[in-house]
Amino acid sequence: NLSYNRIDDEGLALLVDGLGATTIDNDEEVHNCALKQLCLTGNASISSSGLRTVTSLLTTPTCNLEQLWLYHMNIGDEGASVLADGLAKNKSLRKLWFNPATCGITSTGWNRFATLLCDATTINNTYLSNHTIELIGKHYTNYAPSDDQIPHGIRRHLRLHNHVQLTTKHIAYCKIMKHHEHMRMDPFFEWKLKFLPIMVTWFTNVRKLWDGPETQSRELSNIFQFVRGMPFYFGNNSGLAVQAREEACLLSTRKRGRGRHHACSSFVSLGREQRKRRKGGRTRVFAIGDSVKLDNFCTADVAVVKNVSYEGWKPVYQVQFANGEVWGGVGADALSEVIEGGSVEK
Repeated sequence: NLSYNRIDDEGLALLVDGLGATTIDNDEEVHNCALKQLCLTGNASISSSGLRTVTSLLTTPTCNLEQLWLYHMNIGDEGASVLADGLAKNKSLRKLWFNPATCGITSTGWNRFATLLCDATTINNTYLSNHTIELIGKHYTNYAPSDDQIPHGIRRHLRLHNHVQLTTKHIAYCKIMKHHEHMRMDPFFEWKLKFLPIMVTWFTNVRKLWDGPETQSRELSNIFQFVRGMPFYFGNNSGLAVQAREEACLLSTRKRGRGRHHACSSFVSLGREQRKRRKGGRTRVFAIGDSVKLDNFCTADVAVVKNVSYEGWKPVYQVQFANGEVWGGVGADALSEVIEGGSVEK
């Protein structure tokens, strides 16, 4: 407890240097500080520069600090940013005490704390956010009007962190489900079929925490996205693709009936009617094994669709002629389907 000791930035720097022994590990200095609680309340001369020396301690892998008191100090937005940066990689600090009404932090500083708790820019950043700190500001169980200065989103995340039955991994799952309604599967295509069981296992774990029709619908949507992006491994009419497509569209229809839109609705057009001619100028979708003719090309030979890939939402085909010649990169608009009897459907 070093409260009201007229400590300034220089004194705080000396304090941090002397908190614990310093060892050399791979030519780097490492603090072996066993201190778990530090009270700097009332040392108003400490500025954001001084707080930066504290965060240098917080960022060390051997940091054991669990509680930090900063009451009656003008932290400000710059100080809040410094503290948020220091806590980004910290796994030990549980409580950061200060008065929200008198700390000088505005919406800019609170936004930095919000990003610390949940960076929703990408799923990976959300997973790597801080899931351990349980208190930022005054204690919520002892309510005071100053608690209202803390944004609702921060308080919601801190309540999640205080859930005694959730591990940090479970908290990360909940944040991802809350802030990422539509998950992109294309970054995982390079894993090919190795990723599919990982995704199914992930959603199995999530359902234990976040169960309901919405979770199932999003799981099916992501499986269908993945299957659709792997045309060399899954035919358009393979059992898994058809099941995921039909069940996802069914759930989507139910949600739209309640006035809500779901990501699965994007795939409705790829349901059971995909092998029929589409009207109104929309792109025709062919399946692997379809017999086709190439329009506006100097050939009258019939070809067979061998593979399908996608550029965005547009299908691109690889076709093979009877003589074994293979053409790739053929768009759907350049193809006509050969129907029974040998005629060409225009």
